[in-house]
Parts: sequence; C-alpha cells; structure tokens
Amino acid sequence: MGANVVLREKSEIEAAYNELKTKGLPFPDDINKCWDESKAFDFITGHGSKDDSVLDVGTFKCRLLELLYEKRYRKLYGCDLAPVEWRRRIYPYLFNFSLGDLVMSMLGMPPIRLSRQNLENTGYRSGSFDFITSLSVIEHGVGLENYFKEMSRLLRKGGYLITSADYWPDKVDTGGAGLFGLKWNIFDRSEIEEMIRLAGKSGFTLTEPIDFTYKNPAIELKGKRYAFIFFVLQKKEIL
Repeated sequence: MGANVVLREKSEIEAAYNELKTKGLPFPDDINKCWDESKAFDFITGHGSKDDSVLDVGTFKCRLLELLYEKRYRKLYGCDLAPVEWRRRIYPYLFNFSLGDLVMSMLGMPPIRLSRQNLENTGYRSGSFDFITSLSVIEHGVGLENYFKEMSRLLRKGGYLITSADYWPDKVDTGGAGLFGLKWNIFDRSEIEEMIRLAGKSGFTLTEPIDFTYKNPAIELKGKRYAFIFFVLQKKEIL
C-alpha cells in the first residue's frame, strides 16, 4: 500500500494501534487517530533524518511530535489556535529525556516547541522546515488557498506537506454540525481532487497518485459515517 490512500476499514486502525503499542511508542487518546499519526511517523522516519525540522500544525491533540521525540528528533515545532502545552509527564517510553533536553527546556528551547498561532499566517521564518504535518485539521474551516500558500512558504524546496482529513467519496452533509467549536466538513472525492489542483498553484505535487479505493466507513461520529484520507505533497518549485 502506498502513502496516499483512504482508510479502508476499521481493522487498519487496530493494526496501527497494535504496531505503536508493540514498539512501546505513545498512541493518541483517540484510537482512531492511530492510523494517520502512524502513517505520518513512518513517512517522516522513512524519508528524512533526525536532523530534520518538523512542524505539526493544529497540534492540540496530536501525539506525533512525541512519537518523533522518542526517535531522537529534536527540531520539533507545533502550533494551534487553542492554547498548547507539551505534556510534561515523564512517560516510560521517554527514556531519551536527557539532562541536555532539560537544560535546553529551562533556557526556553525545549525539544518540542509549541506556540499559539493561526496556521494560515504563522510567524515562522520562510524555508524553516523539512516536513509539515496537518492531521485532521483542514476540515475545520481552514482556508485552503491560504493553507497551501503558507505551507509552501514555510517548507524548504523538496520538503513534504503531510495532510490527513475526514473523507467520504460521496458528499456527507454535516448539517451545520461542528467539532471542537469549529466548522466541520467531510471532503468528498471531487473536493479532494480540486484541493490537489489548488496545491499545485503553490508549487506542490503529489508524491504518488492517491489510491481512492475504499471498503467500509471506519469512523462514526455525530451520526455521520465516513473515513480518513491521507496524502503527501512535495514542494517542487520556489514561487
């Protein structure tokens, strides 16, 4: 199975959860998020190095940065509109927490650096990151044109934008329902295809075509049944 796919059935979530658990890695509070967080983790560790800079946007309930910290990544950043604070509890899996990390944290430079800001217009310097992740974020009222423009600005040439979102091939009407106090849109296939075309205007191309194959709606929330979609874009041009 390639990187750019649809969550096909519930068993894939269970498999991702078991993989994280077997490796002794942290898993999200919501087991459903194991699927895309695990895929993002695998892509980053498989296509980069521990010296790479990683930004997770909409990071409030995402554990991806902790996954990468466990694997000795130290240039980790996250932002969200909501107040964010790196969990300070010392988990058994954080055996890498060193005196150096503690000292750097006391100096205001922790291995995971979080800030409260709008992902459509951040204060990060241009070309700061090798990877940017956005997991189950863009369906909550994010302006997609601004999203792709800002992510392109922040990525170095050749960098990767990793995105997941709520998805179903046919339109699911959320009926004005919201999540986390935000808007909620379950993207359909035509919206995803238009999104990829829009991303191209900011210099992005898919790492491979999206496999839209699906089986059953693996997610049920607020009476809506749907799945997730996961895709990786690479910044090819400096615009």
